[in-house]
Amino acid sequence: MTKYLLDPTDRHQDTHYLECPRCGHHSIVSHGEGKYACLRCNWQRDVVHEWGEMPPIYVLIAIAVILIILLTGP
Repeated sequence: MTKYLLDPTDRHQDTHYLECPRCGHHSIVSHGEGKYACLRCNWQRDVVHEWGEMPPIYVLIAIAVILIILLTGP
């Protein structure tokens, strides 16, 4: 008799099904912190490095725009 650590109904409770932006199938897997890949079409994305490459000037501009909006509000 096979003994499962989890009930078959609880097996996929914490699983997130992400849809691939390229092929549309729910076959995205995580390959570490912020790294995702599609098992079907081999699409890959590294979210950590995409956000980490933002030049500091854009951050300063965003902060300035937010401050202007807050200070000139109604």
